[in-house]
Amino acid sequence: MELSITTCTRCGTDTVTGPLRPIGEERLCVVCLYDETGEGVVVTCVESHKRRTVDFEPEVQERIVRESCCFSCDFWRRYEAMKDDPKVVRVEGQHYLIGEPFLWFRGFGGTRFAVEFFDGRRVVSDCLWTRGIIPAHFRERMPDNARFL
Repeated sequence: MELSITTCTRCGTDTVTGPLRPIGEERLCVVCLYDETGEGVVVTCVESHKRRTVDFEPEVQERIVRESCCFSCDFWRRYEAMKDDPKVVRVEGQHYLIGEPFLWFRGFGGTRFAVEFFDGRRVVSDCLWTRGIIPAHFRERMPDNARFL
């Protein structure tokens, strides 16, 4: 099997998210580099079960290490904590927030969205902000709560 220049020679991980580092004849991803050298911090995420490096500002790094959670799952845990907020919209596995303009910017460039919540509320907003696709391992805890009209 031929590995590309973006593939770790030790674990085979595609490292498009970061550079490879040469160690002898190997080209290692950051996780394998930290394992080899003992430098840096690696956690095995209790949510995604993936091994990830933890190179963030001290407050975030401390929380991620304490909770054994990767940065992505930490992000989604924070949105899970506000899942019942009336400004939270979840449609077809995507997460949105009905918000306010930031400076002069509006979510989706000011496109108007009509939202019907499963509890019967209807909201029209020209400032809907996306948070992205909810990872599969969070969907049961954050099911859809609305549909677009």
